[in-house]
Parts: sequence; structure tokens; C-alpha cells
Amino acid sequence: MPANEADLRTDGECLVQIGYSVGHGDAICGAGVNTVALERVYAYERTGPGIEPDTLQDVTANCTVRDTGTGKRSVVIPAGDAGSKERKTCVIMRVTFNYPAVFSPAILQFEADTVRQYADLPLAGLMKDEAGFPATHDGNPLKNGFWTSTWREADYARRTGGRDLVRDSLLMCLGEAGREAERQAAINQYMEQSCDWSCRPGSTKTNPEIA
Repeated sequence: MPANEADLRTDGECLVQIGYSVGHGDAICGAGVNTVALERVYAYERTGPGIEPDTLQDVTANCTVRDTGTGKRSVVIPAGDAGSKERKTCVIMRVTFNYPAVFSPAILQFEADTVRQYADLPLAGLMKDEAGFPATHDGNPLKNGFWTSTWREADYARRTGGRDLVRDSLLMCLGEAGREAERQAAINQYMEQSCDWSCRPGSTKTNPEIA
């Protein structure tokens, strides 16, 4: 779920070009991109401490998405408030990968079925390392990309008393004036969730027995 920021024009439309290249998978699963779709668009004013909360608006319903036919999307955002010269917009896209969803209730069965493919080999044991999200070898230097899924968002809401992970991704990425502690708490929750995905409902902290 990458976030892209641009200046919101006061005279005419703002056009944000969105593209996403094929991600890195692992030896068993590639990470090809299935879909690139608009998730949310916010408009706001931003100063040194971050977004000014009183100016934040969800303008998703007013935006239009165009498919350029090259695997990219163009998001057309209507003109902003003519009285503001510092208004910005953040476009959040949902990129769906052909890759196992870590928080899915089917993930343990998927991993078990993967291991069973090697059942005919005379092995004393087998370990699959790095089960998780597709590798991001550039380290996400802008800190504007967040791994998510329907199941992860539900788990995040459960952990945080109903918070919206998509909305909190904006808070984590850009910050909001006066909400520094809340931002840090969201980052900590997201990082802890990434490290301890065994907490999802219906799972255990032990590996499934594979016959």
C-alpha cells in the first residue's frame, strides 16, 4: 500500500501518476502484481510538524482513476481551496500481489502444503526461512509503503481498539501536528505486528505438525 504526495492545485485538476514495478519474491513464490487500485485520497495543509489535522479531508469520492494501459494509473484530483497555496494531497494505492497473505487464516496450510512437496526426499528435516512479506531490497527509503491485507487490517483494528490501518498509514508516513505520541504508538503497533504475526485469531505460536 504505497502513499504518494503531490501539491494540490488551486486552479484546475491535479494529476498524480501511479506505477508499481514487480516486487521481489522468494525461491518458491514470485511477487507479481495482480492489480493496482485507488484506496484513499486525502487533502490537507502541511507544516514542519506535519499535517494540520483541522485541514485534513478525505476526498476519495471526488477523484477519478484512469488506466493508462501501461500498468500505471492516473488519479485525477479536483482543484483545492483557492484560499490556500500550501494545500497538498496524498494518494494511497492498494497493490495486490500474487503472493501468500501472511495474516490469512490459510497461511499455515499453505506453508504445510509447500513443505509436503519435498516429502519424497530422504531428508532428516526441513526448514523454510523468511516466511513473510515479499522482500523490499531498497529498504523503502521514503517510508511510504506499508504491507497490508484484509486480514492484517482486521488484526490491526483488534490490537488498537478499532483503528483504521489505511488512515494510520498517513499518520505514520507524514505525521500530524500535535499527534506525535499517537504516531509513535501506531508505528510501534505496526512494527510489533510485523514481527509477531502469530497473534492473528485462530493461530498458535507453534508450527503445525506435518505428516
